[in-house]
Formats: sequence, structure tokens, C-alpha cells
Amino acid sequence: MFLNRLDAGNKLRNKLEKFKKESPIILPIPRGGLIVAYSTIINFNSDWDFLMPKKIGAPSNKEIAIGAVSSDGTYFIDNNYVKRLNVSKEYIEREVLLQLTEIRKRIEKYRPNKEFPNLENKTVIIIDDGIATGFTIKAAIKS
Repeated sequence: MFLNRLDAGNKLRNKLEKFKKESPIILPIPRGGLIVAYSTIINFNSDWDFLMPKKIGAPSNKEIAIGAVSSDGTYFIDNNYVKRLNVSKEYIEREVLLQLTEIRKRIEKYRPNKEFPNLENKTVIIIDDGIATGFTIKAAIKS
């Protein structure tokens, strides 16, 4: 399918070519999404920034995503997983705050003193290097 993230990005850029004339804003999701988006950002000479959603892991295994939160506090929770795993509302609230703290640290590190671009009436392209459960991309889109 793809040799690596750069190869995937080049192939994706070709598919996105139809949007180039719209001067889209490219919003990759770090880290892998930035590598995939690089070719499109350079070729389109686009404005870009990044989105920073983070997964909310299950209490018993943080690698099992039950949802995700984005930098503006928007979050998405899969209620089926929450019910099946008997996850409390308090746990979700704590995890949202914990992940938001981590997101804000990363934003401060990677985007100090820079405002997020105004997306109103703009074509926006969100790029990640893959979608497993879909939770982080849903949180990113919702934000």
C-alpha cells in the first residue's frame, strides 16, 4: 500500500490536488499526521497548523480507547465501550482533564504565542497517519 508516511503523503497530495485552488488550511494530527501532510503543505503552499486530540484510554488498559479529547475541550466518548467496561463518569471527567493538561503542554511547546487560524469559510483538510478506532479523528472534527 505505502512504503512509509512520506510515500503515503505524496499519494494523498495527488488525491487532494482538486482542493489546491481553494487555498485550504491543512491541519495535521501530530506526530505521524504531520509527516503525511508535509508534501501537501509544501506543494499547496498552504497555511497550516495542527490539531492535538488525545485518546482517552480505558481504566484497565490505557491502550484501549474509549474516546478522545481535543485541545478546545471537545471530547467524544463511545457509550457502548463505557457501558461494556463499566466506566464511571468521574473517571471520564478526570481523564478529559488529564489529557487536556497534556495537550496544552504540547501546544505551548509547539505553538508558543501563536493563535490558531480562523477556519470560518475556509476549506480545511485534516490529515492523520491512520485511523484505528476513529475516536481521535472524531474529536478533531468535532472541535
